[in-house]
Amino acid sequence: MTKPETKLVAGAEDAPASSNPPPQAPLPQAPLPQAKPSTPAAGKPSSPSETAPFSMFPTTPNPMVNLMTNATFKGFDDFATFGQANIDALVQASTVFTKGVEELSKEMASLAHTSLETGAAAAKKTFAARTIKDVIEAQSDFSKVSLEKLLANWARFGELGVKLATDTASPIAARANAVAAMVARPAT
Repeated sequence: MTKPETKLVAGAEDAPASSNPPPQAPLPQAPLPQAKPSTPAAGKPSSPSETAPFSMFPTTPNPMVNLMTNATFKGFDDFATFGQANIDALVQASTVFTKGVEELSKEMASLAHTSLETGAAAAKKTFAARTIKDVIEAQSDFSKVSLEKLLANWARFGELGVKLATDTASPIAARANAVAAMVARPAT
């Protein structure tokens, strides 16, 4: 028994072999909707919204939209205020740092001036010495005074450095505490 063959396209075996496929029938298309006139033939508007003034419509169709919008804008305002406070804290920290560095610079300039005067006085004393014993005594006195001043100034510069770091960090630490408080509070 042989199986009957089915033809997919009618007359496919009878058609001459060519490079162009046989033409196909166009696909059926849905009819295009026709534009409706804005007013019926009677001349009256089809709905009250076509003739009603704009002020008659509510600005928001749903009170829930007002709730969400107000909360959203309040959130943006809070965010902007918080960012401004952070910038103000950075400006304040920068100002404090600049004043602290200026104070340190003045201390260093004063120390350098005093050191030069002390060195000049020690040099005069050394050159005025008549014996080796006087030269050694002048140099040892100069070394002793210089070492004492160096240790005292190290302590002074240490205090100034700690004060500068503390004063500079305090506005930034206050903002960090504000962030921690904001993160810790429950959402409303």
